[in-house]
Amino acid sequence: MEEVVCYRCGRKMRLIQRLGIFFCDNDGYILSSRDAALNGLVKPDSPARTSGH
Repeated sequence: MEEVVCYRCGRKMRLIQRLGIFFCDNDGYILSSRDAALNGLVKPDSPARTSGH
């Protein structure tokens, strides 16, 4: 799954699946998954692997 970072503090936000929201434990900011995608806050979990050629 992707990682979502808080735009206020830059820390990773925690997904609360039951409610379909992301929550920042640092400052309490709440963000919907739709808003996270629209605002460009979704980061891939691991960098894409490329061939060494």
